[in-house]
Amino acid sequence: MLKVQRSAEADRVVLAVSGRLGAGNVHLLLSALDAESRNPPPLVLALGEVRLVDRLGVAFLARCEAEGVVLQDCPPFIRLWIDRITEDNVLEESEMKGFVAEIEGLTWKN
Repeated sequence: MLKVQRSAEADRVVLAVSGRLGAGNVHLLLSALDAESRNPPPLVLALGEVRLVDRLGVAFLARCEAEGVVLQDCPPFIRLWIDRITEDNVLEESEMKGFVAEIEGLTWKN
């Protein structure tokens, strides 16, 4: 189960994410990000309560970070996986597009 809670602070919008993030529910986070795309940056994903991610979830977070979204309180196991994807250039642009296509055809760009 994935839960996304929005809070607005003086200079940023924070989406607090909790639970499990993966292929079955990453579209929920994508929808929340899409709803915030009209707001100016910075946009923050607070990840301290994320307990489990799969490859799609990590790839999506890596892509969000590459697009300028701040990953706050990122658990070490997720950070390590994101860094590995980023450093090793494991995730190709076409692969990410395929992932996004899997997520019910939704699109988001910060």
